[in-house]
Amino acid sequence: MKRIVLVLVALAVMFMIVPVYAAEMKPINIVINGEIFVSPEGEPAPYANKDQRTLIPIRFFAEKLGVPNDEEHIKWDQASQTATITDGTNIVEIPMGSKEIRVNGEKVLMDTVAEVKNQRIFIPARYLAEGLGANVYWDQEDQTAVFMTQEYIDNHRVKKTKRAMDIDDPYLALEYYDLLSEKYRNIRSFGDSQTFLKRMKEARALANKIKIDVDKENGTASITLPKYDKDDFYIILDTVTDGKQYLDAGTYSVAFKDAMEGRKLFYIDISDRNYGAAVLYGLYGMIIDDEFMAIEGTKGFDMFVSLN
Repeated sequence: MKRIVLVLVALAVMFMIVPVYAAEMKPINIVINGEIFVSPEGEPAPYANKDQRTLIPIRFFAEKLGVPNDEEHIKWDQASQTATITDGTNIVEIPMGSKEIRVNGEKVLMDTVAEVKNQRIFIPARYLAEGLGANVYWDQEDQTAVFMTQEYIDNHRVKKTKRAMDIDDPYLALEYYDLLSEKYRNIRSFGDSQTFLKRMKEARALANKIKIDVDKENGTASITLPKYDKDDFYIILDTVTDGKQYLDAGTYSVAFKDAMEGRKLFYIDISDRNYGAAVLYGLYGMIIDDEFMAIEGTKGFDMFVSLN
């Protein structure tokens, strides 16, 4: 399996080490298939053990990686004090109080022991994720542990469209840089997957600052573009209904009263200005089933084409 290391911090600390002096560090986030991992309400959260490792509850973590949460796939053997997790392809056996686990029958040595807390079994996330075939990354800048299953990667829309604007999870930039750079010179200009990831994160942060307020009664939408550095990125709001383009921060109005079904009202592109003007984000506004909708990526364009 191809490994892309976000920051070579010696696999920085075997991936999930939390120093005792962590009070001065950002808290570690865990992201699985684009979503922040949070233990269910009332269940113990990930924690740092005496070996300064961040441990995760195996049942709920495995479930987020696609393992069914049932006795067939997550088992406990009282006699041997061993938990077994299988996704139907891989089998991970975790004996309590041991640094050694088994993955598909092969011994794997962890850097800390499996523990029990509040009747839940905990181990370092990396070992369980890799045992179940997931890709593992460490984002040092954001103190984020990132896990992606192969199913998530293979079934994402960007694999079909090969368009950067369809990367709604910035960490997918790590997986799809090679594919997109083969097709587009402007993606290739980023030079490597880490730079591509950095710019995707920055473009997404800008996109999150765009505000759209809809006034259904009067049939208008107010679109607010954030302040940004035009030497760094390029935001274009094209109001198709009146044929105008806006590039500056501010609030602009788009009328959609009596607009036809499937009518494109506006679109917004965010392009990179430093690495070949690649479009990293797109948003289409249109009327569907008499409702105003804003749709990200090429889905909006495809929907427009299908309705016209």
